[in-house]
Amino acid sequence: MKPTKSNHIVLALALLTCLSTFNLQLSTAFAQGTAFSYQGKLNVGTNVANGNFDLTFALYATNSGGSAVADPLTNSATVVANGLFSVTLNFGSNVFNGSPLWLQIGVRTNGSATAFTTLSPRQQLLPVPYALYAMTPAGPAGPQGPKGDTGATGATGSQGPIGITGPQGPQGAQGTQGLPGSNGVVSLNGLNNAITLAAGTNVTLTTNGNVLQISANASGTINSIPHMQVFDASGTFIVPDGVSNIMVEIWGGGGGGGSVYSYDDGISRYWLNGGGGGGGGYGKQVLTFTPGSNHAVVVGLGGNPDNSGGDSGFDGLIIAHGGQYNTGFGGRGGSCNATLNITGGYGIHGSDGNSSYYMNGSDGHGGAAGCGGLGGTPAKWYYVAFYAGATHKVTIPAGNGTVPGGGGGGGTSLQSTSGELISPGYGAQGRVVVYY
Repeated sequence: MKPTKSNHIVLALALLTCLSTFNLQLSTAFAQGTAFSYQGKLNVGTNVANGNFDLTFALYATNSGGSAVADPLTNSATVVANGLFSVTLNFGSNVFNGSPLWLQIGVRTNGSATAFTTLSPRQQLLPVPYALYAMTPAGPAGPQGPKGDTGATGATGSQGPIGITGPQGPQGAQGTQGLPGSNGVVSLNGLNNAITLAAGTNVTLTTNGNVLQISANASGTINSIPHMQVFDASGTFIVPDGVSNIMVEIWGGGGGGGSVYSYDDGISRYWLNGGGGGGGGYGKQVLTFTPGSNHAVVVGLGGNPDNSGGDSGFDGLIIAHGGQYNTGFGGRGGSCNATLNITGGYGIHGSDGNSSYYMNGSDGHGGAAGCGGLGGTPAKWYYVAFYAGATHKVTIPAGNGTVPGGGGGGGTSLQSTSGELISPGYGAQGRVVVYY
């Protein structure tokens, strides 16, 4: 008959309580063990069991399923009398930590080779009253164990993260006074010691500490463009840092003066004194560029005799044309495409003469550039009479135009002698000025 366990398992509460009370004085001198007594009642069918039985005991953390929390204990040939048995169980010191535990029991006839029959249900292990009391803060404290040996020094741990920056500390004490500095400037443009600045008309002087501010009033005449660069030869303008707006003023080259113009077809003969060269064109305009950018500047050359003057230009955006020439007639003045522009003055054409009446024609003046240089004076000749009846020939060469852009004076011919020619004048070069 298969043995079964009674649904009622009786723990020896009275016995454990008695033993606990009896050993209370001894616990101060002897360490308590981890074994405990367990009593149960075993039936075979409806009858109480008698004889020897093999019993196994295992601890679980749940009332069903799961894995054993300690190795099973086997009590062979356990004596069962009138269904009652008593065993001593010892699962070690690391099992009972306060967590709920259930005891699973297996049984078989002593010496049988059959597997153990597991009794159901598992029985929960409950503490006795004094065990509950001992677990409270009011329970008696156990004896202090001996001090263990000092363990080996552990390895140095990794450095922790840098902490947050602490609050700023209080201001430190003032340091000692430094050495005296060197003397400052004691003169200004030859003035020594105390110097007083006086504000002129439409100028205001304002001080703020060691700062002196010089300001122009609304009606002042201080130029708002403090810098300029003058080009009398071709080159490159680089826009300075911090500058975006510039103003360009430009003149074309003056035209050269014209030579004598003559005509002779065998029947009639005449000539014209050379006309003056035209003045170069003029212009002015404000432009906007990126600081640091480069811009080509071309300065037109003055025209040689019987040649037009060269064009001046700024980066191809503004062009002032050179004055022209015209043999025997005045040359045209150059034009300009700037926002503000003035066409150069026309050269004055020469007057005519003939072989029977020996005299030079009227003056052929060179044209003036717009807002620029004057045109050259024409060539001249004449005789000076003396009391003894002798004469002396006087010649005056043609004048060159003046910078910037003046046209050259016209040439002439000494028809009263051998037809000697007096060459015309040269036109003046142009100019480019950049203000910023």
